[in-house]
Amino acid sequence: MTLDAINPEKPWPSIAELEERTRKMGFLLKERLPIYPEYTRKESFLSLLIKEQVKKMADGEGYAREGVCCRGWALGEN
Repeated sequence: MTLDAINPEKPWPSIAELEERTRKMGFLLKERLPIYPEYTRKESFLSLLIKEQVKKMADGEGYAREGVCCRGWALGEN
């Protein structure tokens, strides 16, 4: 989660709270890469170098693979 510069007086809810709200509405909260899942499969959208990295990080639906983490994410440095 990033800091909310637009509404600093009302911070984002925690991931656990978002997950619970999402589940109650019948949805599953899923992590995605910095591009939308449908673009991970578009041949002409990504350069070859980026496409190879995305293949390593994306699951079959184009979302982030379980346990995949970019440098800094785990440390909260984003």
